[in-house]
Amino acid sequence: MQQRSSQSLVQYWDQIRAGRVAPQRCDIEPARIAGLLPVTFILDCTAHAGFSFRLAGTRICEQLGRELRGVDMRDMFDAKDRKNLENLLQAIVAEGGVGIIEFEATCAEGREVQFEVVVMPVIHASSSVNRLLGCLTAIDPPYWLGSTATVRHSVTSLRKVPVETVSRLAKVLALDEHGPVIMASDGARRFRVIEGGRSQ
Repeated sequence: MQQRSSQSLVQYWDQIRAGRVAPQRCDIEPARIAGLLPVTFILDCTAHAGFSFRLAGTRICEQLGRELRGVDMRDMFDAKDRKNLENLLQAIVAEGGVGIIEFEATCAEGREVQFEVVVMPVIHASSSVNRLLGCLTAIDPPYWLGSTATVRHSVTSLRKVPVETVSRLAKVLALDEHGPVIMASDGARRFRVIEGGRSQ
């Protein structure tokens, strides 16, 4: 886990889950992670929705060059990567823990950029996990990122941190001398809010 935004969101998620497998959706206070909202997303992971983006930060949409509303995360990848990603996401829903994904994105001109993604389970209006909170951040973003859409995405790494070791990881991250991304409100909303029939 290389990115400060990923580390900070994992620390925040671990704090609000308070020893549970997953926090409730109502436990998440966007004002406390205002600095992370542009790169934060929520996936709807119910039987009818697959793993569709319910919320997506503005920087994510800008850097990938597309609106992600209602897009199933699996559909961003080819068949082999899609199955491996699905296995990881299903394991997080069933068992908890933190998923860490790295993928390479390529634009039409053939230029490439690496991204890091973390995903964590959340419970919303249910007794079981039905949302995934995540963060998607470019690694060493190039100058052209955001000016042209990425057209191909290839997973380069998938791993899962078991729920029983997440708190230890969060404590290690907290000891990092650089500290986390500042989690404070700047008075601006940075989620793309997706209205519509997902609640049905």
